[in-house]
Amino acid sequence: MTIQDVFNEGIRAYNNGVAVVNAMNQVIIDNALIEDFEAKYPLAEFDLLVQYVLLETALADGRFSPNEGQFIDKITDTADIIKLMGADTPNWTWLAQNKGLDTIRNYISKVQDLARPYIDHFGEMFGLLDKIDTSRAYLDELIESFKDLTVSFCYIDGDPREEEASRCAEVLSKVLIQPWMRGASRA
Repeated sequence: MTIQDVFNEGIRAYNNGVAVVNAMNQVIIDNALIEDFEAKYPLAEFDLLVQYVLLETALADGRFSPNEGQFIDKITDTADIIKLMGADTPNWTWLAQNKGLDTIRNYISKVQDLARPYIDHFGEMFGLLDKIDTSRAYLDELIESFKDLTVSFCYIDGDPREEEASRCAEVLSKVLIQPWMRGASRA
């Protein structure tokens, strides 16, 4: 499997996640659950969630390869965590090629502080929706999408490691599943 094949599998998994978010957005719109709702915001929050989970996953093995940076740079469509930071760096690929691991960890620490409110909002809002609309298992579908995305991501540097998959599961629990359950408990 080539790097492009691996990336294409990642794109497929990401698009599956986007389809789930779009389905949830449609339920909100069809049922007028949120006044002045704009579907672009949950899609942007999903992109921040994807990028954050992948950044944390990348560091699990103590490395951050240019291929991992490029994957994160190119995988999402709506939001860019680097732009949210107002960073003076063009992208994660550039960081992987030009900066050390300590600098990258520093950036990711800033990302966590800035992106976390958006990520929490995403999980809580859709957790509430999941409780209202029981016709689909939205959380299960998103987790499946993330599992597929992570498998691709772990192979992008040519050296998949168990630490990466474990870290992804840990981060996903913290930033998607726990906020989702908080939202569901409010319904």
